[in-house]
Amino acid sequence: MAQYSLLQLIRFAFALFTVGAHAEASPAVRVQRQIGGNAGNVSALPPLWTPFAVCWEDFFQFNGVGFLLGPSITLSDMTIEVCVDYCDAGSFRMAGTTNGDTCRCGNMFYPFSEESLTNAECDIPCAGNAAEKCGASDVPGLWVLGKDDGLVFDLQGRDLSALIVGDWRLSYVYNDTVGARALEHNAVDLHPGLPRGNLTIETCLNACAASGYTIAGQEFADECYCGNELLHSSRPVPGVSPSTGAMACKGDVQEMCGGPNRLQVYVQEGAPANVLPLVPFGINI
Repeated sequence: MAQYSLLQLIRFAFALFTVGAHAEASPAVRVQRQIGGNAGNVSALPPLWTPFAVCWEDFFQFNGVGFLLGPSITLSDMTIEVCVDYCDAGSFRMAGTTNGDTCRCGNMFYPFSEESLTNAECDIPCAGNAAEKCGASDVPGLWVLGKDDGLVFDLQGRDLSALIVGDWRLSYVYNDTVGARALEHNAVDLHPGLPRGNLTIETCLNACAASGYTIAGQEFADECYCGNELLHSSRPVPGVSPSTGAMACKGDVQEMCGGPNRLQVYVQEGAPANVLPLVPFGINI
C-alpha cells in the first residue's frame, strides 16, 4: 500500500481522465463519467466532480472520527450519485462510499489515516447500483471521489491543534487586498483594540469574539481582522492551504498567521453558511 496525498492523486488522475472537462456545455450540466476506470461503472456527477476515485483505508478510528471529517448518511438505495449529491449539497468537496449503503463527506481527510488500497480492494457493490463500488470487504475502506476546485486538503505537516481553537474552527485561506478587505474590521480599531507586534491565533480570535464577531482572520504575520460576513466576493484561494506560503505569527513562531494578501479564516458556529470550517461543528478530533 502506497502513501499519497489525496489532492495529488485526484489532480494527477483528473489530468489523465478528464482533459477538456471544463469546456463542456454549461457548468450546471451533469456529466456522465466513468468512475475509477471501470467501464461498467458510469455515474452522472455534478460540475467539477472528478471521476477518479481512490480506495482508501478507513481503519484508523480516534474518538469516533473516521477518514473523512464530515457528516454521513446511510440509505438502502445508496449509489455514487446519491453520495456525491448529498455531499455537494452541503458544500463539501469530498464524498466517500462505504459498507455498501453509507456515504461520508468532508473538506479534508484525517491526516493520520492516509493508506491507499488498490481499487480492486474496494469491491462492495452499492446497495442502489451493483455496478458501482461502495467500500471494501476485507478491510474498512472508502471509495472516495473529490471535487476538482483546488480546495481538498489533508493539511500535511500542520499541527492538528490549529484546526479547532476553543469554539473556533479553521476554514480556508481567502483572498484579500488592502483596498477591498474581506473582513470589515481591523482588530487594532476594536474597543479594546488589539495592538500589533505580538499576534497569535488565540489573541486574534479572542479579540474578535469579545466584540461579537463570528469570523476572524489572520494575515501577514501580525494583522487581525473581524466581521460577520465576507465582503468583496472574497473566496478561498485554490491550491493554497493554511500551510502554503504561510508566515509565522509575530507572537508565536510555532503558529501560522496567513500571508501577503492571504487571510487565514476561522469561524464560530452561527457564521454564514458560505464560510465552512474544514472540520464541521459537532465533530471533534
